[in-house]
Amino acid sequence: MIDGSIAPSETGWTASIRTSDEHGAVLGQRDLHEPAANCREIDDKLVLVLALIIDPELFEEPAQTPTPPTPPPRRARPVVTARAPWRFGASVVGLVAAGMLPGVAVGTGLAATIEPSNAWPIEIAAILWPYDRAIAAPGGVKMLELTGGVAICPHLVGTLSACVGAQAGEVRARGYGYDRNQLQHELVADGTLMLRLERRFAPGLGARLDAGVWVPISRPKFVTRAGTTDMVVYQPAPAAFVSAIALWTQF
Repeated sequence: MIDGSIAPSETGWTASIRTSDEHGAVLGQRDLHEPAANCREIDDKLVLVLALIIDPELFEEPAQTPTPPTPPPRRARPVVTARAPWRFGASVVGLVAAGMLPGVAVGTGLAATIEPSNAWPIEIAAILWPYDRAIAAPGGVKMLELTGGVAICPHLVGTLSACVGAQAGEVRARGYGYDRNQLQHELVADGTLMLRLERRFAPGLGARLDAGVWVPISRPKFVTRAGTTDMVVYQPAPAAFVSAIALWTQF
């Protein structure tokens, strides 16, 4: 309960405000003094005191909600793309060539393939062309060629690739059927261009078919002497046509 009174004093006006409970016991009292001659001058003070009695939290500042701390900026983790592993392969090759040795030459070889993750496959090969004969009456020559080479084999489309490279080695020619038979050694080098079709039978196992040309950089002449005259027994053609079939494994 709130009650009050106002009365003139020696220097102006005095107002008393009391609060009590339901049994009449006084809980508190507040006296206000106003020195003005007009009693209405004390109205603002009374309004303020009564408002605070009714609602003590009226003029309290609302509690401020703490602003959560700004999280530190996240550092973007670099995206690491796994590179495909290198692949390696080996193959057994059978070859047939026209224009390299006399007639149709048959060769055999071994090849190793290195396939980097971000580059064209590289093939390293060693090829043996066994004895072939060239006839020059009354005798002839037996010829053998051994070469080694390297090629790069970019993929074209589907199972088709192209291999561009070089082969180098030695040709040995031994005469027969003459009064004096000699052995001749000649170094040879060829630029190679082959088209390749591959067929995979199972994981890591397959076969391929190659066809193309070998262009000799050097064309040595193999000669025999009859009296005072040199007779050419054989000279490689300006281009040799080569085909090959191979079985390969990859790991």
